Amino acid sequence: MKNLLIATCIMLPLAAFAGDKKNPHSDSPFGGPRMEKVVEALELTDSQKNQVEQVFKTHREKMQSLREETENNVNAILTADQRQKLDKMKEKRHDKRDERKEKRQEKRKEK
Repeated sequence: MKNLLIATCIMLPLAAFAGDKKNPHSDSPFGGPRMEKVVEALELTDSQKNQVEQVFKTHREKMQSLREETENNVNAILTADQRQKLDKMKEKRHDKRDERKEKRQEKRKEK
């Protein structure tokens, strides 16, 4: 049971970040600025860009489905108390992430 909780604590934060709609890279058709630079450096044709974009879109959809399935499977194993604790852990993690984001934004304003 302890191993399951540890695995859950590791997997769910990663899954939550990957599916986070607040992620600035989630609007990018290529998964973020790095891939956009690669696409640009490769001088892809419009057709190739569309194909690559479709690959990323399909991958995002599969990952979202996998995250939801994983979360549902883990929640089915946990007791109500454990789910409540996990929800509190997620909330705490999100709060810390938001704090770090605010600090980064403040640093950028200072520059």
